[in-house]
Amino acid sequence: MVLTTVFLIAGITFGIILRNNKINVLNIEESVEYYVNGENKFLRFGVEGDDNLFEPNEKINVGLCTKNIIILRKQVSTIGTIFNIQKFCIHDGDGIRTCVFLKGCPLNCIWCHNPEGLEKAPTLSFDSQKCSLCGSCLAVCSSRTIENGAMKIERGNCTKCGRCVEECLNAANEIIGKEITADEVFREVMKDEMFYETSGGGITVTGGEPSYQPDFTLELLALSKNAGITLAIETCGTGSREFYEKCADLGATFLYDIKCIDPVRHKELTGADNSRILKNLKYLMDRKADIILRLPMIPDCNDTDEDIALLADFLCENKGRYRYAELMPYHTLGTNKAPKLSKSVAYVHENASEKEISRWISLFDSHGADVKISK
Repeated sequence: MVLTTVFLIAGITFGIILRNNKINVLNIEESVEYYVNGENKFLRFGVEGDDNLFEPNEKINVGLCTKNIIILRKQVSTIGTIFNIQKFCIHDGDGIRTCVFLKGCPLNCIWCHNPEGLEKAPTLSFDSQKCSLCGSCLAVCSSRTIENGAMKIERGNCTKCGRCVEECLNAANEIIGKEITADEVFREVMKDEMFYETSGGGITVTGGEPSYQPDFTLELLALSKNAGITLAIETCGTGSREFYEKCADLGATFLYDIKCIDPVRHKELTGADNSRILKNLKYLMDRKADIILRLPMIPDCNDTDEDIALLADFLCENKGRYRYAELMPYHTLGTNKAPKLSKSVAYVHENASEKEISRWISLFDSHGADVKISK
């Protein structure tokens, strides 16, 4: 048996281990949250039930496990970049879920709903409607000037330092995205463990695109699996075969986007063809992974009679190889975000109307394809 206590001295966390009646001190690289049989003094170290896996004084990282056992891992937790953790989600997999939004996406869909997630690095969002041109940010940012009654930002010179956020009295500036370890995200996700247990819910990794940060995504999924919660990833299918294989091995549900079947049209709309996307989907279907197909429906864009006929034929050909398919009607949320990022809005349309949605359903029905409407 190995017992320890964890405490903080001068900002450094130490663990004192009692092993074979000898006391050893080891440096723990980050402070941790933990369960200790109702007390805050002692906890048991173990990996897969082995209490004696680590040598005294060995540097370690610590991750939280739900069974009153702390998991010790020799590797440093993977650092990723996220832009949101959204709790109590009920439309992104089974049960009540926490959605983790990762930065970075290899596609550039003209209708993108989350343009703040396209770049992997943190992004500056500036709301000109909130800016009063008081000039307080100019004192801390050399990439800004006021010209002709408007704030001008040289984004190429912006270091994303966040000083403008601190100085602005009107909350016109925001740095979207932060670096964080998989351990830290996992601990935040597990704060809602009781809701997952009662609903069959868990974690959904989305974005952006989870396969754009594969190591971070896989570690986060593995930590969550060890804690006994369900896993899901929302993906556009552009990652490597190895990535999807490992996700499937972990038992993840795939919320898999199919934006267009025709490869030429797909490239026009997203900046990339769909050969890898369809190959990865076929691989997951062949190994009987749990797949929910998501079909973004964009008026006057990918909803022609021909587009829908190709999608419907694909669904019919692969019936029984996915759980169900759901239509994702276009909404205008992304159009409000893009100008704050100094991005142009490539596609402009009102929210999909009931008439448009009814037409889509009728066309799919006419080809014998069953689809749901995403809420």
